Amino acid sequence: MILSCSTSVSESCGAKSIFLQITLQSHPLLPNVRVGVVPAVRYTRTVVVHASFIAALATDLAFGDYNSLLTIEASQSQWVIVSSWGENGDFLSLSLTNIKIDTPDLAPVGLQPVRTYLAVLAARTATEEQEESEYLLVRHRPPGTAVGGIFHPSDGFVRVVHRNGGLTVVAHGRYAHCHGQHEGQLVVQDIPYPPLGYDKARAWHLSGTRRPWVGEFDVSASSSPPRPAGSSGDA
Repeated sequence: MILSCSTSVSESCGAKSIFLQITLQSHPLLPNVRVGVVPAVRYTRTVVVHASFIAALATDLAFGDYNSLLTIEASQSQWVIVSSWGENGDFLSLSLTNIKIDTPDLAPVGLQPVRTYLAVLAARTATEEQEESEYLLVRHRPPGTAVGGIFHPSDGFVRVVHRNGGLTVVAHGRYAHCHGQHEGQLVVQDIPYPPLGYDKARAWHLSGTRRPWVGEFDVSASSSPPRPAGSSGDA
């Protein structure tokens, strides 16, 4: 008896299917053995991608020297709203709320974005156990992209990890800003090459973990995609 085996793989909407087919063939020395084909067996593995979500993060923030990122001058803990949206989670915002953390296990009701960093998707890997996405922070908003609060231009990157139902975010960046007014609202503008000693140039570091919040949203639990947290048009 001879066994031959073939496999094929198909993927649709994040679900990967593996088809296994085994064929039994007679051997010349065993002519009475029945020949047959075992029906294909399908094994399905589903990989969930969190493309659109809103969550509250209990976050540690640190600020330091623009040209020496590891020189920390100030640190604080506050609630941050993380929001991802777009067809493939193309955009991510990190909105500082200026609300200090008093109860780290539960985010307070009524969190609102005050100043917001914006990032665009650069890479993503997803398995059954973990999804990791990397974003690049931007100095200028793409046309038509609104964020909640005041948009803060920044260089840097954001790493977002979903694992075992949890969410962690780590980001590192730096910025140099000047302030102005547009249609009666405060706006923050980027300075590409800040002068030496410019007091509004900072490096920043962020590390946060999702906590339960009444305002959280995940596209896997709803058919309506979220908007950027607190967005109401251009800042």
